[in-house]
Amino acid sequence: MESMKQNLHWRYYLSLESDVYAMSRYIHFSSDNFKTYSIELAKLYLAICAEVEVVLKEICSICPSKKSKEANIAIYRDYVVENQKGLIAEKVQSFEFELQFIPWEDFNVGKSPSWWIDYNCLKHERREHFNKANLGNVLQALAGLYIANLYLGKVLSSREQDIHFILDIGEVYATYPKGKKLFQPIGIQSSVENHHYTF
Repeated sequence: MESMKQNLHWRYYLSLESDVYAMSRYIHFSSDNFKTYSIELAKLYLAICAEVEVVLKEICSICPSKKSKEANIAIYRDYVVENQKGLIAEKVQSFEFELQFIPWEDFNVGKSPSWWIDYNCLKHERREHFNKANLGNVLQALAGLYIANLYLGKVLSSREQDIHFILDIGEVYATYPKGKKLFQPIGIQSSVENHHYTF
C-alpha cells in the first residue's frame, strides 16, 4: 500500500515536471526571466503547490480528514525542523539551465518560503497578485515538490520495511523512474543520526 502511494505521488510529480519543462520552449529558464508570468504558469503554480501540501501532509503523517486548521505550513515546518531537518538544506540543480535552488531554506529561520507565501496570495487574491504566477516561483515550487517527494519516499519506505533508521534520499532517488531530469539532487544532506541502507 505504501509503495503504491509513493509511486502515485512521484508519477504526479513527473507529470508536473513534464508540463513545466515544456514551457522552456517558450521561455528560456534563466534568472533574467524569473519575473515572467502567464495564465499557463499560474495553472502550473497552483497545481504544484497544492501537491506540495498533500506530500507534506504525508511526510508529517497528518490525516487529510483532519480539520484544515490543523494542517498548515507552520505545522509542517515545525515537524520538518524536528524530524526531517535534512530536507531544509537540500539543494537541487538543473544542469541544462545552470540553475540551483534551495527551496526550503527559509524553514531554518522559522519562516515560510517566499514562493509559498506568494502562492497563497495568488490563491486568495488572484487579480491583485497575478504577477506572482511567475517562472521563478514555479521553478522554486517544483524544486520544493521534488525534494518533498524524495523525503516522502524515505518515510514511506521506512514504514513499509519496518526499519528503524531513515533511508538516504540518494538511495530513494536511484530507485525512482526518471522524467525530464529537470532537477537533480546535489550534496545529499543526511542528518547525522541517519544511517545508509543497502538494497
